[in-house]
This record gives sequence, C-alpha cells and structure tokens, in this order.
Amino acid sequence: MSNVVIGTCFIWFGWFGFNGGSALSANLRAAMACVVTNLAASVGGITWVLLDYRHERKLSVLGFCSGAVSGLVAITPGSGFVSPASSVAIGFLGACACNLAVRLKHHLKYDDAFDVFAVHGVGGIVGNLLTGIFAQSWVAALDGATVIAGGWLDGHWMQIVHQLADSAAGLGWSFTVTYLILFIMNKIPGLNLRAKAINEHRGLDLAELGEMAYGYVNEKAASVEGVDYSMEIGQAGGSGASPSSDSVNEIKIGSVSTLGPTQEQDGPSVAGYNSLSGFQRKPESPSYFTTNPVYNELIVNLDYAYRQFRPSTRPSKTAIRPNWLGKDALTVAVGVDTLKTSQYRLIVSKLNQLATLHPRPAPVEVLFSRFAKTEEQMGQKAKPRVVDAMGRALATGRRKEASASVYVVEGEGKVLINGQEGAEYFKKSQDLDSLLKPLEVTSLLGKYNVWALVQGGGTTGQAEAISLGLAKALMTHTPELKPTLRKAGCITRDMRVVERKKPGQYGARKKFQWVKR
Repeated sequence: MSNVVIGTCFIWFGWFGFNGGSALSANLRAAMACVVTNLAASVGGITWVLLDYRHERKLSVLGFCSGAVSGLVAITPGSGFVSPASSVAIGFLGACACNLAVRLKHHLKYDDAFDVFAVHGVGGIVGNLLTGIFAQSWVAALDGATVIAGGWLDGHWMQIVHQLADSAAGLGWSFTVTYLILFIMNKIPGLNLRAKAINEHRGLDLAELGEMAYGYVNEKAASVEGVDYSMEIGQAGGSGASPSSDSVNEIKIGSVSTLGPTQEQDGPSVAGYNSLSGFQRKPESPSYFTTNPVYNELIVNLDYAYRQFRPSTRPSKTAIRPNWLGKDALTVAVGVDTLKTSQYRLIVSKLNQLATLHPRPAPVEVLFSRFAKTEEQMGQKAKPRVVDAMGRALATGRRKEASASVYVVEGEGKVLINGQEGAEYFKKSQDLDSLLKPLEVTSLLGKYNVWALVQGGGTTGQAEAISLGLAKALMTHTPELKPTLRKAGCITRDMRVVERKKPGQYGARKKFQWVKR
C-alpha cells in the first residue's frame, strides 16, 4: 500500500507538468491549469472514499488514490479552459463515473485487472464531455492570446456536440487499431494474449521461467485444467471429482477459508489467508482481497458445496428446511460485524439450496447446526397482545401494498378511518362490507368501536388490511372467537399481490380482442 501511495504522489506531481506545461509558457493560464488539476484530484479522491464508505463502511487509502487518479484524468481535457469552481464539479462527477465503472466490471465480466478502462477510459470520456459544459472564454484568455467561444456556461452549447464527436472518433480509432494489433499478435506463435488458467494460478514466473521472485509456499498442484483452486473438497491431492460425504472433514467458514481436509497451521490466520512460520504467506482464496472476506468466502463455499454434493445426492422438493437464525444472530454466527439485509437473504437462499439435498451429507448437517435455530429458540413465542388500560386492543394488518394499525374498544359501533367516518372514507359499499366482515361473522356489529390508521395501496387493499387487523384485535378481547374467525378466513393474510390470470382470457380482467375474419 505504501508503494501505491508513493506512486500516486509521483503521478499527481507529474500531472502538473502534464497539464500546466501544455501552455508551453509560464503565464496565468498555466498557473490556472495547475490549480484546477490539484482541485479535481483532491475532490476526486474524497468522493471515491465516500462512495466506498457507503458500501463497505471503511475509509480506504487505496480508494483515495484511485479517486485522485480519476480526478486527474477527468480534468485533463479541460484544464486550460475551466475555472476552479468547475474543476470541483468535474472531479466529483469523474470520480462517481469511474467508481461506477469499476463496479460494473464485475457484472459485465470483462478482464481489466488494473481498471485501466474504468479509470482512464471512462474518466477521459466524462472529462471531455464536461469540458463542453464548463469551458469558459475568460480562462482561455488568461494567456493573453487565445480566444474561444466557450462552452455551455458561455451560451455555446454546440461545444458539447463537438466534444462528443471528438470522444466518438477517439474511441473508434483506438478500438479499431488496437483490435487489429492484438488480433495479429494472437495469431503469432508464442504471443498468445491470455495465459492458461493453471499458469495464472501457479504464477507466470514459475510457469514461464521455472523460478519464483518471492518465497511463496503452500502451492496447490493440480493436473486438471480449470480446477477451482481456492475451493477443494476431498482428500489432499484429489482431482476435484464429486466427493462422498465420508471424504470431507468439514465445511470451514470464518477463521479458515478452505473447504477440504484440516490443514496443520503454525501462526495466525485470517479468512482466506494461510500462514506457515518462516515463510512469506500466500492467500489461499481470492476472498482475502475483498473488503468482507468472511462473508464472501461463506457464499463461495456454500455454492461450491452444493455443486459438489449434488451429484452424490438427489434434490428433494419435500425436504424439511430448518428454521434459520435471524439477521442479528446469523451475523454473530458468521463472525462479521454487520450483515446487510440483502446479504442475509443471500445466505439464507444458499442454505435453503443445501437443504434440498437428500440424503443430507454429514458436513451439511454440521453446518446447519450452526445456522439453524435450536428447539429452545423455536419454542419462544411472540409477546401476546393485551388490552391496554383504556380498554383498547391494538393489532396490525397488511394486504398488497396497504398496511393498517387498528384499535378496537367496546362501544356503539363507530368506525373511523384516518379520522373520517368509514362510509365517507370508503366510497364503495363492498370495501366497507369487507372491513366489517369480522364483526359480522361474530355477530358483534354495533358492539365495538374501530379506529384505524391505514396507508399505501388502493381502497380494496386498505379495507382488507383493516379487516385483518380488526380480526386480530377482536381475538385479543375475546380469544374464543378464533375458531369462528379462522373458519371465515378473517385471520389468514392473503399473500397475493397481483390478481391471477383467468383461463380463457388475456389477463386477470382483460379479454382477448375479438376480430371478425
């Protein structure tokens, strides 16, 4: 990391000569170019750090260096044409665009190990287009000779079109020429552009030169090309074939990242990092280089375990799934500081996938015992609803997008919805009838007052949400009403969100168009 920071400082300092020296003279315009270059780089670095902190909750020095370079790249096209205020906007927008491009790389799955296109390509394009917006004639005139029409800020909006055409021409030229050069190189024996997967894993120094630059140890040999080297299940030296449940010791998650036989270790270890005393250490898994190695390693291991065990078992749709721990308890079980809701759901989906295996392998059972609720936890019931000191029973109900909080108290049968009378709030009599159904089936119309707060959804969904809350509140007053309400379907939430399509017609309500032929 120290080398990255030092290199960024060298690049930053050299960029003053790159942008300021473009004026080929020592004047105010060259000084302005240096000022805006420094501002854009600073803002770009801070912006990148904040964007990474939003996702990873860590302030990254590497992120600042990447953001600074993206700011330098973005300001370069307009360094001699934009003001200091505009350079702040360019640094911010350039860092945002480059940060997004870096994240999209993993979704688009193209090979750009050093983020060259994401930072220099995207940053240059964004900076070129923003020059058409922020270029100003007074900045260019600081050298006493240059006269330009300016950009959008000076009312010359056509400059944006010129900048866009310039970017398109540059992209087209560089893509065509580079593609031709690489295509020819790839056809020349000995100049293959991509190394074999096994050589990438072993290291090109060892594969091409027969020696290593650094004393890395714990190398994993494999004779099959394309083996997932970071995740091996089975006995040591196996070929990656599907294992039986007896050939696997355990699924290791947390402090040791590998799936496979227990390895003797000497010295400290963290997720994805295996250490042996007296040697430099080598990460066993790519997850070590991520911001959340324990979580990422867990997801990879669960997915890999399912792929490995599936050939020796058969998935069963009727398999009983364990009740998994809640988000907070699972966070502790995994061994991380925090889990996002999306991360928790992904872990549960992977566990449910493993739960379909039948018969269930022993390592999977051990894993489930760690993440599933115990009988004691499942035996804990929710806090029962009670009638408060004012004689009110509170319950909630949901239907589609609507949610309602309902208070029920003994009275003369008044119904207030969001402060309005029920008949005034619901214009359709069907909605009001749906709301009062729990009182009707229990013959309690006119004996309870209902006060509800409801939001979201349409009138039908709101009426059914209030009806569900009303039924629950009635059971709080009189638990003996539960069988009657259950038989009438009043306490069963309707989980449907979209009305089902009817047979013989185009949609839920739309019919097929009749055409005379």
